[in-house]
Amino acid sequence: MTDEKITGTVETLEAEAERVLAAARGKAREVLLKSREEASQILSSRGDMSQIQEESEAIKQRARAEAERRAREYDEEASRIRANATTRIDGIVKEIASIVAGEKA
Repeated sequence: MTDEKITGTVETLEAEAERVLAAARGKAREVLLKSREEASQILSSRGDMSQIQEESEAIKQRARAEAERRAREYDEEASRIRANATTRIDGIVKEIASIVAGEKA
């Protein structure tokens, strides 16, 4: 495998990991935005203020928990991609070393 292919493979894997992390951040922002909208709707409606605050906090907590869960999932996926890249790079390096050493033609 040529240096260009190795570099390309590593760059592709890094780009995929970055895409996954960006998606996780986007999903987290969406969840938080939705929770804010729901809280705003609750606050704009009439009713007992303490009940509204409790409901608002519950929504925020659920949104934060969901955002954290998704972020963990995407971080785990990115870690798997990085680990796979490391394994593949190690194999490529060994293959190149054996070619340079004359073990493979």
